[in-house]
Amino acid sequence: MTAATHTGWRALLQGRQGLYCLTLTAGILLYALVLPVSYTILPAIAKELNAGLYYAWIAMLFALGSLVGACLLNHILHIMPAPMAYAGALFLFAGGSLACAYAPVLAFLLAACGIMGLGGGLMVALTYTMLNTALPPGLLPRSIGLISAMWGLATLIGPYLGGWFENWRLPFFIIGSLSLLFCPLAAFMLNILGRTQQKRQGRRPEAAPLLPVFILTSLVFVISAGSLLENLQAERDSLFGACPFFRFIIGLLAGNTGSLGLAFLLIVFLAVTERNSAKRLLPAGTFSLSSVFAPLYGIIILNMVALGGARLYLPLFLQNLHQAGPVSAGYLSFVDTIGWTIGTLIGATFNTAKPDKGSNKNFFQQKNQAGSLFVFIIAPLGCIFGLGGAFLLVPVLSGSYLVLGLIGCSLFITGFFSGILWPHILARIVQNAAEGEQEAAGSSLVTIQFFAAAMADCLAGAVANITGLQIENTASLAHSAAVLFGYCLLLLLIVFFLCLRVKTCPD
Repeated sequence: MTAATHTGWRALLQGRQGLYCLTLTAGILLYALVLPVSYTILPAIAKELNAGLYYAWIAMLFALGSLVGACLLNHILHIMPAPMAYAGALFLFAGGSLACAYAPVLAFLLAACGIMGLGGGLMVALTYTMLNTALPPGLLPRSIGLISAMWGLATLIGPYLGGWFENWRLPFFIIGSLSLLFCPLAAFMLNILGRTQQKRQGRRPEAAPLLPVFILTSLVFVISAGSLLENLQAERDSLFGACPFFRFIIGLLAGNTGSLGLAFLLIVFLAVTERNSAKRLLPAGTFSLSSVFAPLYGIIILNMVALGGARLYLPLFLQNLHQAGPVSAGYLSFVDTIGWTIGTLIGATFNTAKPDKGSNKNFFQQKNQAGSLFVFIIAPLGCIFGLGGAFLLVPVLSGSYLVLGLIGCSLFITGFFSGILWPHILARIVQNAAEGEQEAAGSSLVTIQFFAAAMADCLAGAVANITGLQIENTASLAHSAAVLFGYCLLLLLIVFFLCLRVKTCPD
């Protein structure tokens, strides 16, 4: 039997090993469905529950729950075996989804989204860990490819599932019911088929650095609360007028100046904590302006915040400004992810390593320079060009299919060039980490991406609330769309300058 056979798709998917992988990836599919489904039905939720000011909180709390769940992984594995932890995470995810389906009021829905995210984040982190410990090293790339395929499949199914039903509660009910039915099956299959428990036995997992995660979570809440309370001054005065302490605290948070000030203090506190901690969330030197990590993490966060912020409100804008149906608006909102997937596959083929000083610039070195130019100059400019098209088209009142098509093309271009840049940024973070920190640098990428997703929803909601967005007022929606996409365009401009910095940094 050849080596290719041992590392091929047949080796991954046949027998007990195949059932093990398919069980884990089925959970990823259920989790991945939540975002396209929820983004598609958010306009309907906002109208029924009068959630205009809290529009972004639904997605934000799901992302924050996922962040906390992923960071609790090692603590959970110290208490129980991985198959049992996976079943518990899946049960928590199912319970949160069913609670969303039956939510009578907005506050209940927000809490349910956080619970669903908590279970989902833990489930995703467990999937990667269990595959890593149970599969031979040669099969890991294909297992990651199988997981990526689940995200792509969710993008194809999610908008249809979210937009087809007249009642927004049904998609949550379907996801929750499937997850609940899958829970005992997953526990049985993973216990019988998996080898993770034996490999973990006798090994005390290292504690995850929870303080930095708590600071990041607080950072998101502070910014969200500031923009929200700016619009609720009358309610604030009536609710907290009798208590001077609460009036002081809420008054400190209310208003964007106060919230941004507190956010800055939290960032400083995070930097001090990371510098003095023996076990860090981020690689050493991340908060140093001279470090290569600062622009690299900045690109990840700002790029995700820009694309995620634009995507969050896009179904609302398309349905109300362009008369698009829920299904069409949902699919158009995720066109950039299709471009991103194609872009990552193409971008991974570029070599951006620099030639050594004093060496002759042969063909391969010139090719690497061309790759670096395309990845760090052309790609971020392409992102700006694509989102610039959406900035011009989305705020326009139109029912034209041509305009919708142009918006879709603009978003595809944005995602495509973002995807070209993406693998090189992630690779440079791991490559530049000090010896012994590569594993921590790699695991930090998951945490930072969950944080960036939450921050994208948080800041998009803050911008929308500042502009006075009113869901059933087309003039207000057009104004908010112009400001929101302009803000996202500004973030991509900053990404371009950070890419220039990365290009000049040594490998």
